[in-house]
Amino acid sequence: MDPLSVPVPPSSDAPALLESDSSTIPELSDSGYFTEVLRLPPGKSEAEADRELVARANAAGIAATLPSVASRRHPASSCSVVSFGTQQDRTFSNASNGSASSALTPHSSVFGPPSSLFDTGSGVRGVSASSLTFSHYERLIASVDSANAQPPFPRPPPTPTANDSSAQSVVSVTSKKSHRANLRDRLRWRRKTVAPAEVTIPCISCQKSFGAESGALHKLPCGHMHCVDCVRDVVDQAVQHEAQMPPRCCSQPLAAPLVRTILSQDAQVTFLLAVLKLNTPVEERVFCPDPACGHFIPTHDAHDAKHPFDLACFKCNGRVCAICKGAAHAVGENCPQDWELAVLKQKQQQQHDGSCWQRCYECRALVEIAGEAPYMTCQCKARFCSVCAAIWDPTTGCPNLCSFEEELRRRRQIEDAVPCEAALQIHANSSIKQLGQEQEEELRRFLEFKSQSKDALQTRHLIQEAAVEEKYDCQEEKLRERHERAWSQQEDRHVAAEMGLLESLQQDELNIHLRLKHMEAYCNGIGQNPNMMSSVRVVTERDRRQLGQQYYLRDGMDRTRESKINLMRERQAVKMEELRVKQAEEFALLTDARQEALDRLESQFVQEESQFNAVFASRQSRLQSRWVLAIEVLCKELEAQNPGQIYHRIDIPRWPDEKHL
Repeated sequence: MDPLSVPVPPSSDAPALLESDSSTIPELSDSGYFTEVLRLPPGKSEAEADRELVARANAAGIAATLPSVASRRHPASSCSVVSFGTQQDRTFSNASNGSASSALTPHSSVFGPPSSLFDTGSGVRGVSASSLTFSHYERLIASVDSANAQPPFPRPPPTPTANDSSAQSVVSVTSKKSHRANLRDRLRWRRKTVAPAEVTIPCISCQKSFGAESGALHKLPCGHMHCVDCVRDVVDQAVQHEAQMPPRCCSQPLAAPLVRTILSQDAQVTFLLAVLKLNTPVEERVFCPDPACGHFIPTHDAHDAKHPFDLACFKCNGRVCAICKGAAHAVGENCPQDWELAVLKQKQQQQHDGSCWQRCYECRALVEIAGEAPYMTCQCKARFCSVCAAIWDPTTGCPNLCSFEEELRRRRQIEDAVPCEAALQIHANSSIKQLGQEQEEELRRFLEFKSQSKDALQTRHLIQEAAVEEKYDCQEEKLRERHERAWSQQEDRHVAAEMGLLESLQQDELNIHLRLKHMEAYCNGIGQNPNMMSSVRVVTERDRRQLGQQYYLRDGMDRTRESKINLMRERQAVKMEELRVKQAEEFALLTDARQEALDRLESQFVQEESQFNAVFASRQSRLQSRWVLAIEVLCKELEAQNPGQIYHRIDIPRWPDEKHL
């Protein structure tokens, strides 16, 4: 089965995950929004109210749907006064609802932002085979490399080649040979032809051996050698399964020149279509409506001059409408799912208005014709036919050769058939005015609720930030106290050690003086009675040497004391420096932890604010669509109750500028 012909359904787990993420923010509670803004009774949800309104619309003959609650997960951009000034200027949300229903809906994926694969994107384009280049694949590789930055793989050892330098080394001759014989042997060696040995390298995938010079092997970015067939298999697997795209080996994508080299022209087109399909969001993918084909149709910047809103299928050359994603419509026929244009057309018919509205193929804005010109010019400078909306050619005019004279004659007939304003009986019903007042009040409640929720969100952020600051201030104070206590204890130990050393040195000095005193008395004969007839005390050389040693110790006592004290102080200084460095590291770790906690908190705040703005933008778009449909339904019901009367469609409330919200 063709992998490009099977639409991949969106995962059912993703909405539940996003819903759980938004529910973690207390300021985005749906219950408060339902009660304070929508004023719904307890137990009734917004989806139920929408279903009731859609049921009324269907009963009144309006085939319209409102975006489901799940559309809040893909919020549209917030609307301003410029976008929603009057009934004619309204442009609806551009988020796609992903619905396969044929009912009219103001939310179509064709008005969404284009895929990031293309350089410029405004609207849906048609693509040709000549426009498929490997720049799309290179852009995909660049995005994968930036998302999954990995250290480079170690290079494998160099593969031995046939021309190895070691094979040409000359065997040295013995020293017995003369210089002439040595030279002759070398010349003879050079004249010999040595057949190079054939080196084979195996493919790492299929293990087949190929010659090193055969060109059948390709070295991938990871360093592995693969044959051409194995590389083609890797590319084919990536085309068949999106999870394996881009084709890779060891998490390293294959280079674009390699893929271009090994694939044929048809295989390159299939591969590049798979790349385009991967880069297209699931809800924006377009497939051929022909059941026998069902091929994926990519988007591009080029428009078909005759059918700017159509796409062409590669496989069967069939045409598909880019708005409803069904079969292409006839020339000059608007897509029924272009709900906004359909409302304007219906209003023209009801009010017998001869003005003409068309949608710009370039910027997707609604443009009203100015005067009786055969073409219309949008604010984006795009020109298109006022009859069929085809791209206008300054030289040849409309490519579909539309007859503007007949269209102009038809408009004049409509204007001439309009009766006078007094006979038309356009009524401004009190219930319509009351509905407008209710919508104004609902707008006021919405803005007030949004302001209160935003203030509560910012207050909670400030409280959380203050709690983190207080926590780390307390830890910093405790750390400073512990450091001061450790420093004081270390100093006390050093002072005690120095006092102990001084006492020990004083005791040693006393001992030396005492020994010296006894030795001097012994050598000088002090204490000997001269009247006694005992043997005379003899002072030997050994006694004099010991006495000299004691004198030396006594004279060097000050130097010894100073050296020992200096040595102890140096060791104490080293320990104090180590303690200081350790305390500085602990303080730096605490500072880094504080900064990381604040950064994480700031990142969380940014995400919550972004989610807050997205949810309220979705609510605003949803509320706006409900207002438009409610006005249309009420007017339809009144017109059904009073046949022949036309009721004025009031404008929806104006939204203030974004800077004032």
